[in-house]
Amino acid sequence: RQGSYRVRTQRPGGWAYHGSGETGSVVEVDTGITSDIDIHSVPMKAGTWQSYPAPYHFAGASSPHRIMQSEDGRLWLPSRLGLSVFDGEVYERIDDGAGTFDAGVDAVIDRPDGVVWIGTPKGLVRHDPQLQSFRIYTTDDGLPDNSVGAIRANADGGLWLATAGGVALMDQGRITTFNDHIEGGFAFEPGADDSLWMLSTSGVWALTRTGLKRQRLPGFPHRFVFAFQQNADGSKWLGSRQGMWRFEAGRAHLYPEVRHAVYDIHTANSGTTWFSADVGIWAVTDSQVVLYDHLQDHISGGTHGMLEAEDGTLWFASEGGVMAHRPEALQVITEAHGLRSGVVHAIHPVEESDSASSGLWLGT
Repeated sequence: RQGSYRVRTQRPGGWAYHGSGETGSVVEVDTGITSDIDIHSVPMKAGTWQSYPAPYHFAGASSPHRIMQSEDGRLWLPSRLGLSVFDGEVYERIDDGAGTFDAGVDAVIDRPDGVVWIGTPKGLVRHDPQLQSFRIYTTDDGLPDNSVGAIRANADGGLWLATAGGVALMDQGRITTFNDHIEGGFAFEPGADDSLWMLSTSGVWALTRTGLKRQRLPGFPHRFVFAFQQNADGSKWLGSRQGMWRFEAGRAHLYPEVRHAVYDIHTANSGTTWFSADVGIWAVTDSQVVLYDHLQDHISGGTHGMLEAEDGTLWFASEGGVMAHRPEALQVITEAHGLRSGVVHAIHPVEESDSASSGLWLGT
């Protein structure tokens, strides 16, 4: 039939398209005319996956939902079962002797002095690995709630703390609380202008040196924002239970193509903005919205993180493996390719000062 088409073929782990670009080139077809179309499928780059299985009794190292690499190169692995550290060879379970981490660990951050701060449902923990000391801060010390879901350092060396009952600033051992109409803080996101934003069940908040201010979003009907990104032009991307929004010029615009829960947002160096939802991955450019719906089986429930490598590859950690997007193709890597488990909860770049490696750490 006469018309304009994009042509693709399915390959192991994804699709290969005719032509250039992320979704190929348009082919014009005339009635009664037959022609050949070439589709080139580019193989994965050479590489290997090496597994580092944790001992069975190290429950804290199982299924880490984040990976934090401290200045000494060790990997800190928080999970719903506890906290472990991996030095490249040996796992060490972190235990304060009081069962603080038994209910899970939500956040970990290290500071230049070597101290590690740990957010848990039972309070904020200051841990000095050199002295093997632990100090827990709770509501008795001024926290608005014991459940600390996120930690972020500010430019002055203090720590912003997102808790279930509000926001607090830890500065030189003193806690200042900002809990006016704030509930369920769970994440911090950096802005394009060195600003810092907090996501909560009560909306989006801008943090300053002296406090925080709720971001008013006229036309945006949801309080709960799963994902947030501020762009260089001041506009904002928002991911909610009901879809993907862009807020600019004082107005919120819903993208009708994406009426599903959006969990993660990332704008690549190429300018394409990627969104992960519970039914697929969207790529948004100035001219089109592209859905990678064939990946639904791999990302049921959304992705657990996106990471853009130095070579431009965009990596997605998901319930069905890790996905690598390059201009030539989007490929899915699973246990069949050497992963220890197909469920990938966390992704983190290899950080080695003496190495040019572009490897990845995966938490499964």
